[in-house]
Amino acid sequence: MHRELKWTHVLVLSLVCLAGTTHAFGISFTAQDLGTLPGYSASIAYGVNATGQVAGAAFVGGSQEAFADLSGSLIDLGTLGGTSSRAFGINDAGSVVGEAFTGGDVSEVAFADYGGGLNNMPGLSTTNGLGGTDSFAYDISDNANKEIVGSAQKPSGNFHAYFATVNNVGDYVFDDLGTLGGNNSDAYSVNAAGGVSGDAQTAGGEYHAIYWSSSNPVNGVGNQLEDLGTLSGASNAQSFGNSINNNGVIVGYSDTASGPDHAFMWNGTMHDLGTLGGVSQAEGINNNGLIVGRSVVGGVDHAFIYTNGVMMDLNNLLTGSSDFVALTEAFAINDAGQIVGDGITTGGQTRAFELTMQPSASTPEPGTMLLFAPGLAALFRRRRK
Repeated sequence: MHRELKWTHVLVLSLVCLAGTTHAFGISFTAQDLGTLPGYSASIAYGVNATGQVAGAAFVGGSQEAFADLSGSLIDLGTLGGTSSRAFGINDAGSVVGEAFTGGDVSEVAFADYGGGLNNMPGLSTTNGLGGTDSFAYDISDNANKEIVGSAQKPSGNFHAYFATVNNVGDYVFDDLGTLGGNNSDAYSVNAAGGVSGDAQTAGGEYHAIYWSSSNPVNGVGNQLEDLGTLSGASNAQSFGNSINNNGVIVGYSDTASGPDHAFMWNGTMHDLGTLGGVSQAEGINNNGLIVGRSVVGGVDHAFIYTNGVMMDLNNLLTGSSDFVALTEAFAINDAGQIVGDGITTGGQTRAFELTMQPSASTPEPGTMLLFAPGLAALFRRRRK
């Protein structure tokens, strides 16, 4: 499948003010509109670190610009000479990764910004890397080697997931993670142990969510992708792994036996998290097991949080005044319960948000939950399929 970045257009048919709140399990949030960059009409936040620093992108029309919010205001990260860029991941040191166009928009390449400007991760397009022209970086670890994961083009034109170890700025060692027998794969998230989540094509061409770790061999063999399967179990079903926490729990979404996508949680077995009424997709999970994503309600996207076996609409958990009439998608959550994503403001604009869990809310301890025994808006989505 062609792997260029695309954006998904979500038609918001109505701006519904969700005034009534049900603070189930004592959880409630305040919402902050992060604004956008000068000259841009909208924004979306993709990543958040332990201290609440944010990575994302501002956009207007078909143009995008990566930003970071490190101290309460958006910083324009620029591009690599082209017209567009996006920032997807941010670690606790404030290092940011994403993708940006080069001069003349000749190619779209992975970047890392360690505080001194965009670095185009030299080597990804060489034979020591994966050998193609285009690449993407989605997440960066907090480890000393700042492991970075993403996808990069092969000389064949296919894209493979990679795991990059950063020895020094500009000095990268790349592991091609391969596929499940098909042409393409992606790595979207990396945890403190070097465990990776993503998806890969099978020999039949379907995408399946995957787990990879050099320290956790699959069937006795290291450095291989583990196929997480699907909720459906059908031979033509697909699944996609979006995020992994430090406990090795993976979340994403999958085809179901009834057809529509449902969010899943995998902890050795894939579990259906249900929906708010329509399709659902899990995008992020923290180390306490709190899961965030989006679910369709009445044809409109609603951001959700999943805790203690229940999926809840984040719109119903807001307290205090807010610029938002609808929170449409949640991409990431840190261990303090801060959530980032995008929503629709009272003025009908698409804006990045950061939610802060209120002190009265009790955050579950690791291992106590989710272990099963244990206006119009054009929203730029991370996934490129």
